[in-house]
Amino acid sequence: MLQVSSLFVYPVKSLGGISLPQAKVTALGFEHDRHMMLTDMDGRFLTQRETPILCLFSTALQPGGVLITYKDEKLFIPFYFEGNEVRVLVWEDNVTALRAPDEINTWFSERAGIPCSLVRHASQTKRMVDPTYARQNEQTAFADAFPVLVLGQESLNLLNSKLQEKLPVNRFRPNIVFTGGLAHQEDECRQMRIADTVFEISKPCARCTVTTTNQATAEKGKEPLQTLSTYRQQNNKILFGQNALVRQAGIIQIGDLVQMS
Repeated sequence: MLQVSSLFVYPVKSLGGISLPQAKVTALGFEHDRHMMLTDMDGRFLTQRETPILCLFSTALQPGGVLITYKDEKLFIPFYFEGNEVRVLVWEDNVTALRAPDEINTWFSERAGIPCSLVRHASQTKRMVDPTYARQNEQTAFADAFPVLVLGQESLNLLNSKLQEKLPVNRFRPNIVFTGGLAHQEDECRQMRIADTVFEISKPCARCTVTTTNQATAEKGKEPLQTLSTYRQQNNKILFGQNALVRQAGIIQIGDLVQMS
């Protein structure tokens, strides 16, 4: 029996995630997931790859917005703040976004130690999924490439059995974690149904150096990529978890059964 064990949303790309008891799934993925992100002054997205300190900014959902905490300092950001239209770059995608007010950008710049701006996804933000994998001109917000990331707990258990120091699931930033089945059972799936929500499994997730960053300290190491490379490497990419598109929106919650086909 496969069952949802954890659900995570990341309101601001590359900042801390939030564990949810249930999630509203839209065509763009989980509601509010990666609908905001930080950019440098040229509009290029910032992530923990080059700015690991971002993991130390925790997030919490509140009515109408997100509460950001860095050390003992807090900042509330409305989901739908007003701002000027700007062009931003997420990998090779150049899209329109709305820039946050200066006081928000100054707050992040001072604490992250790099001049940056917060932007949000808006109705005019059209970022298409790679047409190689899209079926119906699907879009995503500011996630790396796909609306949803799925990971089996048994896949993580297998990895941890090979490591001297076990790693928490937050190293991999999934949206959906399920228990049961075999390690990497998500690799064999083409469609996944949870309650009234349907996902199409699109392609394996190629992992980057974010997985080597301790999410509690921002310290970087060699694991898990060093170990994963011994058994999960294909075509010079280290694969762990599966990207997914949303075929039917709905509500999912911890404890829901997962049907794979």
